[in-house]
Amino acid sequence: MSELETKFTTELQPLRRRALAVGALALGLCLIGIFTDRGQFFRSYLIAYMFWLGIPLGCLGIVMIHHLVGGTWGFVIQRSLESAIRTFPIMALLFLPLLFGLPDLFIWARPQTVAQDPVLLQKAAYLNIPAFVIRAAVYFGGWMLLSWFYNRWSAQEDRDGSGHSKMAAISSRFNSAS
Repeated sequence: MSELETKFTTELQPLRRRALAVGALALGLCLIGIFTDRGQFFRSYLIAYMFWLGIPLGCLGIVMIHHLVGGTWGFVIQRSLESAIRTFPIMALLFLPLLFGLPDLFIWARPQTVAQDPVLLQKAAYLNIPAFVIRAAVYFGGWMLLSWFYNRWSAQEDRDGSGHSKMAAISSRFNSAS
């Protein structure tokens, strides 16, 4: 480790401790919230989760657009975008608490309500918990796979210059599919 890296790490230690303390406090507040008003907790968690999920999704879109259209405009922010799309595994992990609150969030996740509503009965093949979980797994799997490929090809492009054509090809395939 160089002297600059050591100094940088040393200066960040107090900030890391404060961030950990704030995170622990927030987790404690979440635990209090889940026991005081379960429905409100899951609604609030869903809104916050969708906000934070939007960041890596938006960054993935920008990375794909950059490689689709080419040019040098994206090189300045490329590393920041790639860092953001590496957070998909964390976002998948943070999605798991929502699975415990599906009946609190969605009327279609309550079997007794679905049984009494003819409209929900017609949509039951799509709107059910197992199908929802499968769709979520497919979405996260696709996002993580794209993230992995783009980061891998970006590193390859840095080494030998051969990654850009692969990234442009995959971007154009996704663009033509929509």
